[in-house]
Amino acid sequence: MEKSEPENVQAVTVSRLATAGGKAESLTVRRSPSPQANLPASPRPTWVATTTTVQLVGLGNYTHPGTRHNVGMMVLNAISHQHRLQWQDQRSVKGLTATLTESVVSKPSTPAHGKRRKETPAEREKRILDQLRAQIHSEFATGALDESAPLEPASSLRASPPPESAVEPQPVVEPVRWEITLLKPRVLMNISGVSVAKAVAELGIPVENVLVIHDDMQRDLGKVALKHGGSANGHNGIKSIIDHLRTNAFRRLRIGIGRPLQDDRSRDLVSDFVLGKFTPAERETLENVTYQTCLQQWPGLFLPSDDNRT
Repeated sequence: MEKSEPENVQAVTVSRLATAGGKAESLTVRRSPSPQANLPASPRPTWVATTTTVQLVGLGNYTHPGTRHNVGMMVLNAISHQHRLQWQDQRSVKGLTATLTESVVSKPSTPAHGKRRKETPAEREKRILDQLRAQIHSEFATGALDESAPLEPASSLRASPPPESAVEPQPVVEPVRWEITLLKPRVLMNISGVSVAKAVAELGIPVENVLVIHDDMQRDLGKVALKHGGSANGHNGIKSIIDHLRTNAFRRLRIGIGRPLQDDRSRDLVSDFVLGKFTPAERETLENVTYQTCLQQWPGLFLPSDDNRT
């Protein structure tokens, strides 16, 4: 009486045809089914496309072009010149706007090599059995199989590398596609928030994706610093934006314009200084150093970071 196999055991028999007067040979491999062995192949790396909307605001008094108080607008002019953008009078937001589409690479755009996970015993057994089947079928096809050729047991087969399904692909992220709106408010500095708030609402831009570029008397001429959130530090344009957005959670790129040579910090002296025009030497510093720094670094200002340089 034949002994029955347990229900959880699968028997696979690979037979060799009998030659004339010879005896047929067979090899039976018994194994327990494993869920891992029947898993579908891992999917290939997928591309994850992301789009980010950004608003760059250049502060200034549009009635006083070329003055120190307008350095924010001057930086936007440099960006628009580099990308050959055209300014449009957007009355609904009370300002001049220009649009730019930019791709910023934060991760390699080519598929990364996956990490090879350890092959399970069931997967290895199935792979070796598949190799054995392939070997015998090949010998049948070429006529190389005869009674003198010994049948190699599965244990003697050399294991080939695990299949691609044993490699876990790493996700690949496309360059981030940015839809950028440049804004120069056509209102006085101390009510700049009116224009900025209208643009944020109309374009649906998250407040944290707003970068305001403005002058800073606390820094030497041409020095650039990033600040994320915080108070207005006495800047009326920033104060107006905070009031109209009802939050201070936007980014600021502060451009140093220096300070009056005199120690007197009277209101009249400060007003005369910020509303005064840059000297030829100061403009040269801005064009050769500051603008180039902003053009090279501003995309990175929106990458996730805990750095809050002040």
